[in-house]
Amino acid sequence: MEPSPPSDADAMALSSEPVVRPFEYLLIPADKAQPVAQRRFQGSSDDQLRAELNAYFHTSLTVGQCQSFKEHMSAQIAKQASQAGAQQAGAEGGGNANPTAAEYSAGLLESAVHGAGGFEIVPVVYPTAKSQFKATSLYIDQVGAFKELPLNDRASKIAQKAIRGDAFMLCCIDDPRKDEWARVDCPLAHYEALLANPPDVAPDPSSREAMEQMQAQKQSKDLTPEDLTAAAKLREEGNTSYREGKYAEAEQRYGQALERLAGLPSAEVPATSVLELCTLCLLNRAAARLKLGHWAAVVADCDGVLRATSAGNSPHTAKALFRRATAQLRLADFEAANADCQRLLELCPSDGEGSKLLAEIRAREAEDRKRKRAQFGKLFS
Repeated sequence: MEPSPPSDADAMALSSEPVVRPFEYLLIPADKAQPVAQRRFQGSSDDQLRAELNAYFHTSLTVGQCQSFKEHMSAQIAKQASQAGAQQAGAEGGGNANPTAAEYSAGLLESAVHGAGGFEIVPVVYPTAKSQFKATSLYIDQVGAFKELPLNDRASKIAQKAIRGDAFMLCCIDDPRKDEWARVDCPLAHYEALLANPPDVAPDPSSREAMEQMQAQKQSKDLTPEDLTAAAKLREEGNTSYREGKYAEAEQRYGQALERLAGLPSAEVPATSVLELCTLCLLNRAAARLKLGHWAAVVADCDGVLRATSAGNSPHTAKALFRRATAQLRLADFEAANADCQRLLELCPSDGEGSKLLAEIRAREAEDRKRKRAQFGKLFS
């Protein structure tokens, strides 16, 4: 079961990605005793940047925090279902309540809870002629309140809203006159100027940064059939790119499809359809990321697939286990890779590729133990 090209098969408002070269950005710790730190991004794509920031914020919630977040998500789902049911009843002159809440499976809710911890974008300065088309945003933990993170006084003052936990400050040039959109350095002096004189933050729907924020807020909105169709089309484009060996492009298309699905099921879009398409996109993106050598990102995608399919025996489980085990092997996490392979072979005892992978894991683990013994022996020779 090798990560072969997906056989299953810009809708977003943003039609392209910013130009990304190595650049400087800032970390604003919530702990005021810690200085603001300059950091350098060494990658070459916005996908890599998003993965790096997501990894920073992606920490597990405690049991109590998970329960609070579940209650919050359930309340949102119930509210959306109630509104959609009332609209449907009014249109049809009665009838059953909308089944959205019931259809929103435990697996999908669990995936949302355990996948929580990515970033939220808080625009601070919009790209206008006054700012020389330089935009500034804070990237913060999107569930900082549920994690009970401390208030970040410095970031809160700049954003003029409560920010919890650490925050990153990033800048970009977004000049429509030159059709220029690129990540640029965010110097410490820029942060100090904003802290001394916080900007008057107001929404500007004409800017890309504002659009990114609107997309981040889409999670509280109903999905439409158009969203589902657009996501499926993006996924098909990703499949085509994968088959052509354009793995970075495929990874990007799968990510765009997942972004289009960032919302709540609705009367016209059942949760089962959303869950299935999300699962396929994650599985496909994991295959593309394997080709690109993005091992940690592969593990994260497969984690999402396995959480979403944990409620039952899904045909996607075996592929997710194989791809995650492959990535874990490359990360030298032999114990986790071995466990995934064992589980894969329990599900599919005749899987030849799984057996080969297990043998490779054990051989690499033995080599690693031998190397470490030799290094350890030299310390006392």
